[in-house]
Amino acid sequence: MFHILNTSRTGMMAQQQKLDIIANNMVNINTHGYKKIDSSFANLFYKDLNGKGIPTSENISLIGNGVKISQITRNKNQGSLQSTGMNTDVAIDGNGFFKITDGNGQVFYTRNGSLNVDTFGRLTDKDGNLIEVTYDAGIDPLNTGLTNTNLVIDKSGFISTSNGQSIGKINLYDASGNDSLISKGDNKFVPVSQDIIMFQVNSDLYQNHLEMSNVDVSQEMTEMLLAQRAYQMSSKGITTVDEMWSMLNSVR
Repeated sequence: MFHILNTSRTGMMAQQQKLDIIANNMVNINTHGYKKIDSSFANLFYKDLNGKGIPTSENISLIGNGVKISQITRNKNQGSLQSTGMNTDVAIDGNGFFKITDGNGQVFYTRNGSLNVDTFGRLTDKDGNLIEVTYDAGIDPLNTGLTNTNLVIDKSGFISTSNGQSIGKINLYDASGNDSLISKGDNKFVPVSQDIIMFQVNSDLYQNHLEMSNVDVSQEMTEMLLAQRAYQMSSKGITTVDEMWSMLNSVR
């Protein structure tokens, strides 16, 4: 009965984690550029029931010890692009992240292309963090001449004003592997370690568009129902063990 109790306990814990992940995906369904979290399960170690002095058959006798969440990864699939009509909205079509730097010099990476132009003419995110741009020779980063209304960004990421003056280029970065970045909240990411090399990519940028979340509502709802049913089955195992112990304790 202890094995049943432990197996049911681990099943409930794993399914609760799964439900938390699904809830996080659902909450961010309208977060621009959000990448959903995927998870998978793995069996815990099996216990060999063939002990010394115990009669056994030729068959291998094993009993499981439950399950756990084995891997949590970011799904990098492309989200749909939505036209916004806003001059400062930019969507990434393909791989890559915008590189941003906050007021403390901390570097983050994001897919959220809801941008702004500050009083110096620099590109920032909505929180005022600077977007990394390689400026053309002769362009003063503290006086670029850009505004929210005259900003022009082509598919290759080159920035210019509406009168044709070239300003620079937006840099995009990426890292290999789905688990190479750690979420820091607010749709910002940092590399897993300093050894991870963020390399530049050449994806297309679409001005006046934003990338939507890649969360599929129907898929998340289906996984939520499966997780709830699995949780109920695990809790039923604990209830059954409790009833069996009650019966044994009542025997006189």
